[in-house]
Amino acid sequence: MVLRLHPIHRWILKSIPLDRLIEEWLRVRNLIWLGENNFPLSLKKQAEQEAFFLREGGDFLGDRQKLHLGLVCRKNDGRVISRSERLLLLEELTNYLIKCGRDVTEFEFLRPSRFQLYSLDEKLPIFFILWSYDAPMMERILSGKQKLPKAIKQDRFRFTELDIDEPTKPNLVSA
Repeated sequence: MVLRLHPIHRWILKSIPLDRLIEEWLRVRNLIWLGENNFPLSLKKQAEQEAFFLREGGDFLGDRQKLHLGLVCRKNDGRVISRSERLLLLEELTNYLIKCGRDVTEFEFLRPSRFQLYSLDEKLPIFFILWSYDAPMMERILSGKQKLPKAIKQDRFRFTELDIDEPTKPNLVSA
């Protein structure tokens, strides 16, 4: 069943920044959100090398980042996070963001092994979230969707269990 939101509800939910939605969702589950501003210096440098923090815009549309990156962590209590626990969190977060009016093309989950994490101060990384920029309101009204760049989509680390099996259309060959 596809959830259809009223256009006004969708517009209001889209005006809430994605990182704030994620942070509230994580707070209920006793998980920790590390936004770009709270990254350790080594992690910021790695993200810049991966070109996650490229900027675009200008005088008319405003200077902004193309992509944002955040890290979901848990307090390190010596217990390992199982694969099924991680996949359940990813599935629940995906469903939550979709119900908040976001499209699955706007965000992506990356494995924490993508970066070399040295010191996180008693935090155990679970996964990264990469999402497309929150466009200024005028641009959002005029353009509609924001999607991740294709270069990121090809280079991502996927949790294949979360892929939704879409019915494949048979290739029609004309003779």
